[in-house]
Amino acid sequence: MIVQAIIGKDSTGSHFLKETAVGQQLCKGKVAHRQLSFMGAASYERLRTDKIKGFCHHKFIPNFVVKPLDIKQFEKGQRYSLGNVIIEISELQKECHSHCPAFIDNSSCYINRQVFFALIVKEGHVTLGDSLEKIE
Repeated sequence: MIVQAIIGKDSTGSHFLKETAVGQQLCKGKVAHRQLSFMGAASYERLRTDKIKGFCHHKFIPNFVVKPLDIKQFEKGQRYSLGNVIIEISELQKECHSHCPAFIDNSSCYINRQVFFALIVKEGHVTLGDSLEKIE
């Protein structure tokens, strides 16, 4: 899997980056087990183009967009390298809110199934085009 986009967030909004430092500074204000967020490129495109907009369309911004992403190949607790960063998968997929407009209209939202969250095991740098590789 290759990093297709790195999205930085600050008080002015979100910004596409060519590289980023990955460390505890990215985790301020986040849920403890969701230090980093990843989304498949196809799902990220749907965030931008879906006609029915749910809560995720307006609020969820992943740290990294990767391609290709087959969520079935991941397991909670697995470790991956990304650039010189090491992460550990902490959560697969995300729960839909029962009162979300997209969930109500579609009964199921595609976006939530192509997301995972990770903990930072080793801090470092990630550059656009880096590979996400499983550590055996």
